[in-house]
Amino acid sequence: MKTITIIKKSCLLFIITLMLSSCGATIVTCKRTDADIFVDGVCKGKGTVKIKRIGVPHKAQIIAQVNNTEIGSIKASRKFDAVTLLAGLCTYYSGFIWAWRYPSVIEVPVFETFATESIWLKPPSGNLK
Repeated sequence: MKTITIIKKSCLLFIITLMLSSCGATIVTCKRTDADIFVDGVCKGKGTVKIKRIGVPHKAQIIAQVNNTEIGSIKASRKFDAVTLLAGLCTYYSGFIWAWRYPSVIEVPVFETFATESIWLKPPSGNLK
Protein backbone atom coordinates (compact mmCIF):
# COMPACT_ATOMS: atom_id res chain seq x y z
CA MET A 1 0.00 0.00 0.00
CA LYS A 2 2.85 2.41 0.83
CA THR A 3 4.58 1.74 -2.47
CA ILE A 4 1.47 2.74 -4.42
CA THR A 5 1.27 6.02 -2.47
CA ILE A 6 4.96 6.68 -3.12
CA ILE A 7 4.51 5.96 -6.83
CA LYS A 8 1.48 8.27 -7.02
CA LYS A 9 3.36 11.08 -5.25
CA SER A 10 6.40 10.59 -7.49
CA CYS A 11 4.24 10.73 -10.63
CA LEU A 12 2.45 13.84 -9.39
CA LEU A 13 5.78 15.53 -8.60
CA PHE A 14 7.10 14.61 -12.05
CA ILE A 15 3.99 16.01 -13.77
CA ILE A 16 4.14 19.26 -11.78
CA THR A 17 7.83 19.65 -12.57
CA LEU A 18 7.20 19.02 -16.27
CA MET A 19 4.36 21.55 -16.36
CA LEU A 20 6.32 24.26 -14.55
CA SER A 21 9.41 23.78 -16.69
CA SER A 22 7.43 24.41 -19.84
CA CYS A 23 5.66 27.53 -18.65
CA GLY A 24 7.17 30.91 -19.17
CA ALA A 25 7.70 32.71 -22.40
CA THR A 26 8.11 32.19 -26.10
CA ILE A 27 11.00 34.10 -27.61
CA VAL A 28 10.13 35.96 -30.83
CA THR A 29 13.18 36.98 -32.85
CA CYS A 30 13.93 38.81 -36.07
CA LYS A 31 17.23 38.88 -37.99
CA ARG A 32 16.98 42.66 -38.13
CA THR A 33 17.76 43.82 -34.59
CA ASP A 34 16.36 47.29 -35.36
CA ALA A 35 12.90 45.87 -36.22
CA ASP A 36 9.89 46.67 -34.04
CA ILE A 37 7.97 43.47 -33.31
CA PHE A 38 4.18 43.65 -33.13
CA VAL A 39 2.06 40.80 -31.76
CA ASP A 40 -1.64 41.14 -32.64
CA GLY A 41 -1.13 44.85 -33.31
CA VAL A 42 0.68 45.64 -30.04
CA CYS A 43 4.36 46.63 -30.14
CA LYS A 44 6.32 44.33 -27.81
CA GLY A 45 9.83 45.68 -28.45
CA LYS A 46 12.78 45.58 -30.86
CA GLY A 47 14.73 42.63 -32.28
CA THR A 48 13.93 39.95 -29.71
CA VAL A 49 10.87 39.91 -27.45
CA LYS A 50 9.10 37.49 -25.11
CA ILE A 51 5.41 36.63 -25.16
CA LYS A 52 3.33 34.42 -22.87
CA ARG A 53 3.76 30.82 -24.01
CA ILE A 54 0.90 28.95 -22.36
CA GLY A 55 -2.79 29.83 -22.62
CA VAL A 56 -6.02 29.21 -24.47
CA PRO A 57 -5.88 28.24 -28.17
CA HIS A 58 -4.93 31.34 -30.15
CA LYS A 59 -3.42 32.32 -33.49
CA ALA A 60 -1.15 35.36 -33.21
CA GLN A 61 -0.21 37.63 -36.10
CA ILE A 62 3.42 38.65 -35.60
CA ILE A 63 4.79 41.51 -37.73
CA ALA A 64 8.27 43.01 -37.89
CA GLN A 65 8.51 46.68 -38.95
CA VAL A 66 11.32 49.15 -39.56
CA ASN A 67 10.37 52.81 -39.92
CA ASN A 68 6.68 51.86 -40.14
CA THR A 69 7.39 49.54 -43.09
CA GLU A 70 6.53 45.87 -42.72
CA ILE A 71 9.65 43.78 -43.35
CA GLY A 72 8.29 40.38 -42.33
CA SER A 73 5.37 38.57 -40.77
CA ILE A 74 4.28 35.16 -39.53
CA LYS A 75 1.21 33.57 -37.96
CA ALA A 76 1.89 31.47 -34.88
CA SER A 77 -0.64 29.34 -33.07
CA ARG A 78 -0.72 27.57 -29.76
CA LYS A 79 -0.74 23.80 -30.11
CA PHE A 80 -2.08 20.87 -28.09
CA ASP A 81 0.89 18.81 -26.85
CA ALA A 82 1.95 16.41 -24.08
CA VAL A 83 1.94 19.18 -21.46
CA THR A 84 -1.63 20.08 -22.45
CA LEU A 85 -2.61 16.45 -22.07
CA LEU A 86 -0.98 16.13 -18.64
CA ALA A 87 -2.44 19.43 -17.47
CA GLY A 88 -5.89 18.34 -18.63
CA LEU A 89 -5.70 15.05 -16.80
CA CYS A 90 -4.35 16.62 -13.59
CA THR A 91 -6.77 19.57 -13.42
CA TYR A 92 -10.15 17.89 -13.87
CA TYR A 93 -9.93 18.53 -17.63
CA SER A 94 -9.67 22.33 -17.41
CA GLY A 95 -6.07 22.11 -18.69
CA PHE A 96 -7.48 21.04 -22.06
CA ILE A 97 -8.73 24.62 -22.35
CA TRP A 98 -5.91 26.77 -20.89
CA ALA A 99 -2.68 24.74 -21.34
CA TRP A 100 -2.04 25.11 -25.08
CA ARG A 101 1.48 26.30 -25.96
CA TYR A 102 3.35 28.31 -28.56
CA PRO A 103 6.71 26.92 -29.72
CA SER A 104 9.63 27.94 -27.51
CA VAL A 105 11.15 30.13 -30.27
CA ILE A 106 9.46 31.89 -33.19
CA GLU A 107 11.62 33.41 -35.94
CA VAL A 108 9.95 36.16 -37.98
CA PRO A 109 11.08 35.67 -41.59
CA VAL A 110 12.30 38.87 -43.23
CA PHE A 111 11.28 39.67 -46.80
CA GLU A 112 14.29 39.32 -49.10
CA THR A 113 14.43 43.00 -50.03
CA PHE A 114 14.78 43.96 -46.34
CA ALA A 115 17.24 41.24 -45.26
CA THR A 116 20.09 43.65 -44.54
CA GLU A 117 20.09 46.94 -42.67
CA SER A 118 20.10 50.07 -44.78
CA ILE A 119 23.46 51.84 -44.98
CA TRP A 120 21.57 55.10 -44.50
CA LEU A 121 20.55 54.05 -40.98
CA LYS A 122 24.17 53.48 -39.87
CA PRO A 123 26.35 56.28 -38.48
CA PRO A 124 28.97 57.65 -40.83
CA SER A 125 32.33 55.92 -40.73
CA GLY A 126 35.73 57.33 -41.41
CA ASN A 127 37.37 60.52 -40.31
CA LEU A 128 35.08 63.48 -40.94
CA LYS A 129 36.70 66.90 -40.38
